[in-house]
Amino acid sequence: MATQQNNWDLGAGSWSPAHSPEIPPPQREAAIFYGLLLRGHSADELRRDIAVPRETLRRWEKDWRREPLARQRHVEILRYRQQVLALFDILVSREQRVSHLRQ
Repeated sequence: MATQQNNWDLGAGSWSPAHSPEIPPPQREAAIFYGLLLRGHSADELRRDIAVPRETLRRWEKDWRREPLARQRHVEILRYRQQVLALFDILVSREQRVSHLRQ
């Protein structure tokens, strides 16, 4: 499935979605995924695309040992993805309630 992929620049320095003009706010990112849902993509597949896979988390933990500053950046990315997922779930549940009323 072709969904939006983010290329996170995790170079030196502090990274924060709030301080980066290239990173959309979590509401906008969730809306993009919601648009894909409305176009027929599976909600479960979209949730997997939004979430950070366990393998990635394991790699990040290894990075934390070698580069202490990476932990903060990774935590911020993880929080951002969790916010996107929570907002996406809210949109999906609203859609389910509204579609139920339409029937």
